[in-house]
Amino acid sequence: MEEGPDVIIETTERTTYRPDGAVLISYEEGDVIDPPSISVPTAFKIAVDKHPQRIALGEKENKKWNYITYEKYYSLVRLCAKAFIKLGLPRFRSVCIMGYNSSEWIISCLGAIHAGGFACGIYATNTAEATKRCMIVALCSIAVLEDEDQVAKVLQIKDSLPDLLKIVQYKGTPKEEGWNELLDIGRGETDEELENRLRGISINQCAQLTFTSGTTGDSKAVMLSHDNLLSGPLSLRRYMNIRDHEITISYLPLSHVAAASVDIYMGFIVGATTYLATKDIWRGGIVRNLREIKPTTLVGVPRIFEKMYERLVEIKKRQSRLKKWIANYANSTMLEKHTNKSTGLPPRYSSIRIKLSTMILRILKKKMGLNKCKHCVSAAAPLSIEIQKFFYGLDIAIAPAYGLTESTGAFTLNLDCKLGSVGKACPDMRLKLGNQDDSGEGEIRIKGRIIFMGYLNNAQDTKEAFDEEGWFKTGDLGKVDSEGFIYITGRIKELLCTAGGENVAPIPIEDRIKQLIPAVNYAIVIGDKEKFLSALLTLKRTPDKMGLPSDELSDEVKAWCQRIGSKSKTIQDIIAPDTLVEKEISKVIEEVNRDAISRAQIVQKFKILPTDFTLTYGELGPTMKLRRNIIINKYKDYIDEIYERKQS
Repeated sequence: MEEGPDVIIETTERTTYRPDGAVLISYEEGDVIDPPSISVPTAFKIAVDKHPQRIALGEKENKKWNYITYEKYYSLVRLCAKAFIKLGLPRFRSVCIMGYNSSEWIISCLGAIHAGGFACGIYATNTAEATKRCMIVALCSIAVLEDEDQVAKVLQIKDSLPDLLKIVQYKGTPKEEGWNELLDIGRGETDEELENRLRGISINQCAQLTFTSGTTGDSKAVMLSHDNLLSGPLSLRRYMNIRDHEITISYLPLSHVAAASVDIYMGFIVGATTYLATKDIWRGGIVRNLREIKPTTLVGVPRIFEKMYERLVEIKKRQSRLKKWIANYANSTMLEKHTNKSTGLPPRYSSIRIKLSTMILRILKKKMGLNKCKHCVSAAAPLSIEIQKFFYGLDIAIAPAYGLTESTGAFTLNLDCKLGSVGKACPDMRLKLGNQDDSGEGEIRIKGRIIFMGYLNNAQDTKEAFDEEGWFKTGDLGKVDSEGFIYITGRIKELLCTAGGENVAPIPIEDRIKQLIPAVNYAIVIGDKEKFLSALLTLKRTPDKMGLPSDELSDEVKAWCQRIGSKSKTIQDIIAPDTLVEKEISKVIEEVNRDAISRAQIVQKFKILPTDFTLTYGELGPTMKLRRNIIINKYKDYIDEIYERKQS
C-alpha cells in the first residue's frame, strides 16, 4: 500500500464501525472541493508554512493574554504526539480530553491525530459513570484532564478502565503527569516514530471520535475521518466567503462537533487567531469577553444570543424617551434592510437613513464587542424568529445553521435572512425528504463528504442510520419551499404521541410560551401517551456565586411581576402560590392555544418548578438543549400531580 498521510485506502464500503475501517469518500461530479483530499496533519502543516509568525491561539492567564504563533503551535503538537506515542498510545485508540476550552485541549486533540490515534473530547460536565462509559466505548488509552476535579472523577473509575495507560493533568498542581512533563517526554524523543505514524495515516480512516449529545437516548461514538473534518470547513469557507486571518472566540465545548470544527479545523484552514474565552462567559461574562476579543466570526447557540437579548432589552427599558426613539429609528431601518434581502423587495427607507442608522448602531455594537463581526452563526438548537428579528434590528444578521454530530457540523446555513428557515444546503451537500406526508413534511436525509463513517463498534446502529440508498436519516422532520429553503418542523424522537394517537411537535409550542411570557426561562411540553398536553415551566433567576440559579428572581421577572400587580421577589413567593402569576400565565397559555390547529395541541395544565434547568444538574445538554428524558424522570412527581396520578 502507498504510504500516508495523504493516501486513500481503496474500499467499496460506505460505512464502517471498525476502529481501523476505511470508507468510500462521498463525491459527485460538480462538487466544489475536488478530490483527492488531504489529511489533518498535512492541512495543518500547510497553514503553518503559510504564516508561521501569525498568532494562532490566545489564552488569558492571571489577567494577561498569552499568545502562541502557528510555528510554536506546530512544535507543541508534534511534541505532544511524540509523548503520546512514548506513553504507549496505539494506532486506532483514543486520547480522551476533558476540560474547559484551552490551548492544551486543542494541542492534545491534534497531537492524538498526528500520533495515528483518535482525538476524543468528553464533556467536562459528565458524571463519573457517564465518563466511564464514554472512555470504554472510545477505547481510551490516555486521558488528558483539566484539573483535580476531572482527575478525581477518572480515578474513581480507573479500575474499570484496563486499557487506560496514563492520566495527564494540564492545569493546577498535577496529582498525575503534568502538562510540562508530557512535553518534556516529547522533547526526549526523536522524530522517527512520529514520522512512521504519519506515514500510516489514510484520509478515509477515523481521526476523531465525537459523542452524540444523548438528548434523545444513549450517546454514541461518531467516527469522523480526516476527509470529514476538513471538508466541512472548506465548504463553509467558500459559502460564507471567509477571508484569511479571521478572529474567533472559543467558548462552546470543544467536545461538541460544531466547536471543534470552527475553533480547531476551520481555525488553521483560514489562518485564524482563536481566542480561548474565560470561564465566566456563561455567568455574565459574554460581553466582557467579546469586548476584549472583538471577533470577526462568532458561532453561538441560541441561549447565548438570548442572554444578550435579555440584557439589551433591560438596558433599553431604562433609557430616556429620546434614546428609545433613536434606537427604534435605527432598529426599524435595519430590520427592513435584512428582511428585504430574502423577499427581494426594494428598500422603503432612503440610503441616507440607512447610513445614519448604521452609524447609530455602530456605537452599540462596539459596546457589545461585535463591531468587527462579519460572520455570526447560530447552531445546535432552533433560534426563535423574535431573537432573529431583534438582531437584524441591530444590523447583526445571525445566520441559523443546521447540522448534527454525524454531519461533522453545519449542513445548511441561512445567509439570506429568510426568517424561520435554516437556509439551504451548503456546497457539496445533498438533501432530500423521506416519507413525506400530504403537507410536504418528511424526514430530512442527507449525503455528502461530511457525513460520518459510522458509530464505533456499533454495527446495528450504523446500519440503521442509513436508508437503502445510502442517505443518512437525521431523525429530524422538515419541509423545503419552492426556493430550496429548509424548515425544521420537529424531531421524530421528540414527537409526542397522545393517548388519542395524534402526533404533536412540542418545540413550536414551547417557543411560543417563552416568547409571550418573558419571565419563563425554559418550557417543556409533556403529553406522550397522555390524555392532554401540559407544560413544566422554569422562571428566570439571578445567578449565585457559582453561576447557578439562586432563589431570587431576575430583575426582568421582578419587573414583569410588578406589571401584573404581583409583589413576588423569589421563586418561593411564586410557588406559595402567587395567584396573580398563575392567572397571568393561564391567560397567555390560552392565547398560545388559540394558535393550535387541533385539540391535541392544546396545553391544558402547567406547573411552575421550584428549580431551573442547568447543565450542572443534567437537565440541559452541552449546547443548552433540553434533555427531555432526564427532565421527565427527574420531575416525575410534578407530572404525576398534573395528571392526578398516585405518586409511588
